[in-house]
Amino acid sequence: MVTEMSWSGALTLGILVSITDPVETINRLNYKGASHKFTTLVELEAISNDGTGIIFFNFFAGMAVLEHAKSADLSYIYDIIIWAGLGGIILGVIFKNIC
Repeated sequence: MVTEMSWSGALTLGILVSITDPVETINRLNYKGASHKFTTLVELEAISNDGTGIIFFNFFAGMAVLEHAKSADLSYIYDIIIWAGLGGIILGVIFKNIC
């Protein structure tokens, strides 16, 4: 049985599939003897990638839910973007001042 998928559903699935698992990459870098600076750089990129994936997943999943419910209220999606963006900036400033 073939069913059609909406754009928001397809984008949600794409985000789930594209998020990488950094654990194996870090293990291989350590096994091959890569420098500590390079390994740390890859770890930080992986954390950034995961955070971005979570934000986009919430955004597209919210769109899929609203699209399925036939609701035109997009304030839920905007709240996710604003709180995730502002929250990240605020936490970054707080942690910078603490450290």
